[in-house]
Amino acid sequence: MAEERFTGQVKFFDKERGFGFVSRLSDKKEFFVHFTAIKPTIQCWNLLYKGEYVEFCVTKGNKGPQASEVTGIQKGSLLCEHEFEYRRRMNRRRKKKNVDNVKE
Repeated sequence: MAEERFTGQVKFFDKERGFGFVSRLSDKKEFFVHFTAIKPTIQCWNLLYKGEYVEFCVTKGNKGPQASEVTGIQKGSLLCEHEFEYRRRMNRRRKKKNVDNVKE
């Protein structure tokens, strides 16, 4: 049987410490989330942004219930994936520009 998934919103996430909290939309109950529970669709940083909408399962943690298998809505992409792709493209553009300047 598949675990029940909930839709929620990120209330807080500290990227330096790698944890935060998400609240379930149905009842506003908050759950702890660790960066290892974040499952992006591409390999990138595992982080969340305040206000981002996510889907997650609830599992039993050391100190109570916590979020696991955190993904974008309908297992879609997370904002960290878009930022990762944007930075990757910008780095490519900068490298290409620098190579073109050296050739001239």
